[in-house]
Amino acid sequence: MPKLSLKKILARYTMTVFAIVFLLTCLSYVVMEDYLSQRFHAQALQNVSAKIENISHLIAFYQSIISKLSHQTDVAKLLLFSDAQPSQAWAQHNRQLIPDTTGLALVDLDGVVKGDPPALSLGKRCLEDIKKRIHGLPVPEYPVHKQDAGLDHFDVMVNVKKQDETIGVVFASFSLKLLQQQLENLISDGQKFTLRSANKQVIAQVDRLAPEERPGEKITLGVPGTDWTLEAEVAELNLSPVLITEGWISFSMFILLALVLYIMASRLLHIFEADFNSIHHLLKNVGGSREGQGEIQSRLAETHDVMNGIQAIARDISHYQQQLVNFSITDELTGLYNRRAFQQETERCFHLAQRGMSIHMVLIDLDNFKQANDVLGHVAGDRLLRMLANCLREHSRDTDICARLGGDEFVLVLMNSDNLDLQDWYKNLAQDFRSAQQEQLELPRHTHVISISAGATAILETDENIEQVVERADRLLYAAKEQGRGNLQLDEGN
Repeated sequence: MPKLSLKKILARYTMTVFAIVFLLTCLSYVVMEDYLSQRFHAQALQNVSAKIENISHLIAFYQSIISKLSHQTDVAKLLLFSDAQPSQAWAQHNRQLIPDTTGLALVDLDGVVKGDPPALSLGKRCLEDIKKRIHGLPVPEYPVHKQDAGLDHFDVMVNVKKQDETIGVVFASFSLKLLQQQLENLISDGQKFTLRSANKQVIAQVDRLAPEERPGEKITLGVPGTDWTLEAEVAELNLSPVLITEGWISFSMFILLALVLYIMASRLLHIFEADFNSIHHLLKNVGGSREGQGEIQSRLAETHDVMNGIQAIARDISHYQQQLVNFSITDELTGLYNRRAFQQETERCFHLAQRGMSIHMVLIDLDNFKQANDVLGHVAGDRLLRMLANCLREHSRDTDICARLGGDEFVLVLMNSDNLDLQDWYKNLAQDFRSAQQEQLELPRHTHVISISAGATAILETDENIEQVVERADRLLYAAKEQGRGNLQLDEGN
């Protein structure tokens, strides 16, 4: 048997190792290419889907605004009993309150616009779509009109019903600049977005593909809640530098591992396991309570910054979560509870009242607030609202609920109010509010201070829900205004 020399054995083993390394490098190259391609496709699809959701939420926001208008009692009355002038005044007033609207109108079942169409920004095509909608003919969910440069818009139409019978339509139009701006806010470099209507008409388009970039992924998805589609083109991913680098790294790593893996693997794996367990623990607790958690130290310099970053993110998330909670329940202008917080808090009060606790709800409204805004200006109007909010705080206890429902309408829920003289309470509140105006506002001569009207009612055990109490207090408030304003109207049970 021929003897093998060390050189031949070394050469044979070296060739074997290099062959294995070469095969592993090729396999790694193929696997990595497939993995990166799939991951790129999945991320592109996820990215486009998330941006479509943003567009859908924007459309749904404006749809909800018009839907709320259609449920107003005044709208049904205007459609059934009013002539064009009050309806046009209603439309022009509410148009100022709706963000970014370009047109607003009421249309009866005969397709007649309640008011002057040009003054209400209704074009010929808008009127055609409204009539089709009324007569049950096919019409896009959100018609898009681009006939006039600078007046491009999409329409929102909501049926107005009275006792489950359609009596007309609330029409609103919004500028396509909203959607263009939304796309510009959502797009990233290396992307091109085209938003199209059902008939393939371009609604908005943003292109951030560099000249040297080639479109790779082309994704077309429908916008939920509409008949629109979003076409997205994402720059082709150049995998060559990544894969070549990965190949060389793999080759080098295989060689190094063949030399040092046996000696260093056990120790290295132990250190990595400890640090990654710490990272895993931190990631599981991101956004959770920080109580009882100490700072976790890394044994590797490579993971030290990662751990510090995760812990910093956890602290930031906790801070922003609290801020979001505060923003979601607080009225921005006055600092009082907003309508959402009022609904949440009064549910608890409703249950307490059913258990026998004496609780009163007081609905408060500024008298002639619109005229005050016109005379003194909106800045002074905002100051009036803040003054009233401050007075309400001073005349309420920690256990009471004080909120701004919107506009110049405020509400208080007075807990344990069986021994409270509401008339005296109201007089003190009204007097303090008058004094605050005289001290803090530079009123023009012969200008009277603004008074407040209020309606108060008890939350009864027989009330089925809190909405009944609000409606009862609202009726009393209007009764107070009809009796000359500047007074408190109590229900007979108080």
